Amino acid sequence: MPEAGKSGESQNGFDSWIRPYVVESTLWPLLIVMLASLAAFVAPVVLFALRDRHIPAMAALTALLVASGRAIGVDVAKRRVGLVSGLVLAAWAMTGLFAYIAGRWHLI
Repeated sequence: MPEAGKSGESQNGFDSWIRPYVVESTLWPLLIVMLASLAAFVAPVVLFALRDRHIPAMAALTALLVASGRAIGVDVAKRRVGLVSGLVLAAWAMTGLFAYIAGRWHLI
């Protein structure tokens, strides 16, 4: 019975939770706001770690990078760039942009 609904991907976990936000175009603004919120909270960590060499911020950044690497590693092991990988990379790109803007304009 489990093979009947199986499409080669795991039907549980983060991938199945986030899929409606990517597939349903009316939910894209919400997805963008969620990614921007995440990036707004992580950007100061990046700034404090890289610019100020703050040890706790470096530890937090390391933990975030390890968690991101593990999430991407799952998709790499399946030999595909999946939904989670794309969102993780988009979140880091947005975080880098926010950190650059905040550092450049001395917001933080």
